[in-house]
Amino acid sequence: MLAQVPGAFVFLGARPARLSRDEAEENHSPRAEFDDVVLNDGARLLAELAVRRLNAYAMNAAMYL
Repeated sequence: MLAQVPGAFVFLGARPARLSRDEAEENHSPRAEFDDVVLNDGARLLAELAVRRLNAYAMNAAMYL
């Protein structure tokens, strides 16, 4: 699909550090716990992806001026 429509897919781990992978519940479990500390990293990641995309569009548009 990404070959036809630009996009991105990323994994951002949010398991609390006190839980091992085996102890942590699956994401869709009502008992799942998430460490909100990763929200800053996720926001920075998405912002960087947006800036890179906008810069690529700007560079392409500048070629046609």
